[in-house]
Amino acid sequence: RGGYNGQVNWAIVQNSANYQIGGNGDYIIAGTYHIPVLAGETKSITLIGGGGGGGGSRYSGGSGYESNNGKNGQDTIISKSGTALGAGLGGKGGTVGIWGNGSSYTNGAAGAGGNITHNPSDDNIFIRSAVNGDGKADRYDHTGGLVSELGGAGGAGQNGVGDVGWSFGGGAGSGGLLEFTYKNNTANMITLVLVVGEGGL
Repeated sequence: RGGYNGQVNWAIVQNSANYQIGGNGDYIIAGTYHIPVLAGETKSITLIGGGGGGGGSRYSGGSGYESNNGKNGQDTIISKSGTALGAGLGGKGGTVGIWGNGSSYTNGAAGAGGNITHNPSDDNIFIRSAVNGDGKADRYDHTGGLVSELGGAGGAGQNGVGDVGWSFGGGAGSGGLLEFTYKNNTANMITLVLVVGEGGL
């Protein structure tokens, strides 16, 4: 786990009881998954949105500067019967830095960390943690936001192509991280739908 960095999403579904139940595990590939929750079972769930992409750095001239902006990360959401239980939203991408000359340049702006949402009307959700991390936008530090070694980090901005590192790209925001438990208080198995989004480029 500690080896993952950059724009990686991580959704973890683990059983809090002492025995294994289907659907537990790590879901790190973007896609849609169906998670069974047996009657009376409690799941421990960690959702991490995709980190944004870091901004680039380029010389002025021409057009299409926006293509060097980092892309936003996608959301990671878990839902029941079409209603979202919780989500770690994607981090915002950093913007491009542009170098004209020593008196005409723009540094990139940092991307904000992804928000965290949950369904406050569902009494079966118990929130444990909700955090995010903004990117940085400094000549000496334009790294991305970070909330967990598991992934969801924002991408670093590019070093500036201008003199002494000016016109750097902005660091991207991390994905939002939401940790919670969910208990199935019904007499029947239910199925949660997990959508793991991609990180920005």
